[in-house]
Formats: sequence, structure tokens, C-alpha cells
Amino acid sequence: MVNSSKIKTTGAFLNFVFSIVIEEVFYRFEGDLILTSAERQVMNSIKTPQTIFPNWMRGFLLISAAYNILWGIFIGYFPETFFQWVTESEASVPGAITWQGKGVLLMAGVYLTCAIHPGRFWYLLFFAAFTKIAGGIWFYFYILEQQVGDKATFHLLMNDGIWVPFLVFIGLRAHAYSKFKRSTENQA
Repeated sequence: MVNSSKIKTTGAFLNFVFSIVIEEVFYRFEGDLILTSAERQVMNSIKTPQTIFPNWMRGFLLISAAYNILWGIFIGYFPETFFQWVTESEASVPGAITWQGKGVLLMAGVYLTCAIHPGRFWYLLFFAAFTKIAGGIWFYFYILEQQVGDKATFHLLMNDGIWVPFLVFIGLRAHAYSKFKRSTENQA
């Protein structure tokens, strides 16, 4: 009995090799071009679900979910350690820190959901980017009380700022993926 996954893998490999051969044959030899420039443009603009929302984006969202699970557990179980590290002080921990940990865990669920169903829940990625911005502003005013040290700057950049461009970019691609899926379903 033939394994269907091997057939799919072999088919994908042959498709990849065939596309390279076609590119070499049709695009490299200037004197013997068979395709017109319009045909070449159409061939290069073919969209598939894989080209619109590639697997690395799903992987990024899965890593984001794992990161937020670990970070949320750390903040939830060790709020004193987290607060003292980020504020560089011995002040008492506000109760909002444990709620921050719960919010981080909730966002892990959002990232996981978007990784599994990017076309259906694309709008949650924009919500996640908004929560990163709003959470950073809240953290700056409420927790840090506008006194930012080196560790707080590191925390704000690594846990809020650096994620926003990626989330917006992936959200835009997930929205395009959603449109593509709807258009192909309407054609069928």
C-alpha cells in the first residue's frame, strides 16, 4: 500500500523542481523566450494559501503562545520577583501585577487560536497588537509611574514594542488569506 503523505511530499518536491526548471528554461535564455512578459507576470502572481500565509507565520504565533504561557505563569507565581526586577525597587507589589499575568495567559490563547485558524480569527491579531500598545502604556503609567530604568526599558521593548510590527504584518497577511479563502469558496 502506498503512503499518501509520501505521494504528497514527492508531488510537492517535483512541483518545486519543475518550477525551477521552468524558470531556468523560460526566464534565463533571453533569445529563446517562449512566454511573453504579460504571461510571465501572470505566472509570477499566482496566489495560493501557502504564499499568502506561509507556515513561518503560524510558527511565529505558536512561539508567541508558548512565550506568553511561560511569561504569564512566571508573573502569576512570582509577582514580587517580577515587580522588583522591573522597577528596581523594594516597593510593595500592586495587585494589578497578578492580573497582568492572567492577561498574558489570555493572550497566549489568542495567539494559539490565530495560529490554528488564521483566516477565521485574523482580527484578533490586530486586537493583540492593540493590547501590546495599550498594555505598554498602562505599564508605563501605572506600574512604573513614569520612572523608567534599564530593566523597565528592556521589558517594555521586548514584551510589548518588538511584537507590534510582527502582529500587524501577520494580521494583514491573515486578512488577505481570509479573503482568498472566501473567494475560492465562492467560486466552487
